[in-house]
Amino acid sequence: MGPLARIEGNLFLTEVDHEMDNYTLRTPGMMLMRSPTTSDTHGGKIEGQFDFGTTKARIGVDYQSNNRVAFGYGGPASMLALIEAGDVSRLTSVSWPDVTIAQTGLYAETETALDARTTLKFGARYDHVRATAGLADGVAGAPAPAPNTLYTTYYGTTFDAARTEDNFGALVRLDYELSPGITLFSGLSRSVRTADANERAFARSNWVGNPDIAPEKHHQIDVGIEAEGKAWAFTATAFADRVSDYILRDQFTVAGVTTYRNVSATLAGLELGGSLQSGNWTFAGDVTYTYGQNRTDDRPLAQIPPLEGSLSGTYAADLWHVGGRMNFASSQTRIDPARDPGASAGWATLDLFGGYALSEKAMLFAGVDNVFDKAYSNHLSRANTFDSSVTRVMEPGRTAYLKLEAKF
Repeated sequence: MGPLARIEGNLFLTEVDHEMDNYTLRTPGMMLMRSPTTSDTHGGKIEGQFDFGTTKARIGVDYQSNNRVAFGYGGPASMLALIEAGDVSRLTSVSWPDVTIAQTGLYAETETALDARTTLKFGARYDHVRATAGLADGVAGAPAPAPNTLYTTYYGTTFDAARTEDNFGALVRLDYELSPGITLFSGLSRSVRTADANERAFARSNWVGNPDIAPEKHHQIDVGIEAEGKAWAFTATAFADRVSDYILRDQFTVAGVTTYRNVSATLAGLELGGSLQSGNWTFAGDVTYTYGQNRTDDRPLAQIPPLEGSLSGTYAADLWHVGGRMNFASSQTRIDPARDPGASAGWATLDLFGGYALSEKAMLFAGVDNVFDKAYSNHLSRANTFDSSVTRVMEPGRTAYLKLEAKF
């Protein structure tokens, strides 16, 4: 209908029920612990796509709402029946106090062909965010501390009133075709990330979210090249990101307690990737590097990966292929001692793999990962997201697999 080429929309709903305990699949210690949780998300979008000749545009509205509820129960083994029943007398925490974060967005994106070689892309986005905590005052009769008590202790605030935000983002990117198959690009962007349920409202005695945490504002520039020939391809991207109100998970300011605060930060990085085909052989590789600095505290950002990547070679015949891949990472010494388990050593592992086409619709795969049974761990490694410890977790040793894939 005129320039309106298409209207599309979608609706979605996901409901997650998750229960953790320390006794069903293991021998418990002196105390039993159980934590039932739910995370329910719904939303949708409607978008109009327009064609104005050399300019194509998309304009839309989207919405997403996530609600999270989590309780912690505990006690000696003699109290198992009460713990299983969720008796209020065994309630030790209201970890996610009925946290709802709803985000309504309005966005527009355009792509304009300035000439045969040059394309300009522009985008803008506005989001209204509303966050509430329906159980901020806790549960009546429970020994667990009310979330508001914890928020007041560590931040001097409560979560009785809804928190709202109005966030603005934008992007401009220029693509220039230097020659057939080779494109240069550069972009400037501002993006905003609102705090999640943990950062804003988690409530346990050793881990407390901040109801007044500000959203992260990223101001990024990136430049790069994409090149492709008949038997090869190459990409390279460099970026620098100056972050205002970076949301820092802080295990340094308050001893023994995880809190959240905003800091100024800088992120920068480089990504390289490429492939080459020669006869029956295909060679590929990629490498990434990220630099992170907490400018407020003048120390490295935690959980920043080191230089890492992979190199692979694959030989393919009519019905089968075999190959190998080396995965590697350098050491990482730029750490935040309060959040990182420590400096990590560099490592390299070898994977071998192959496949055979049983038919046009069935494929048999086999392989061995970590062939030399290397003991190693990724730098981004923690015990788990509900554990405030910074235990280094080792990756799997030698692993063999056999897989059949069929398409119908």
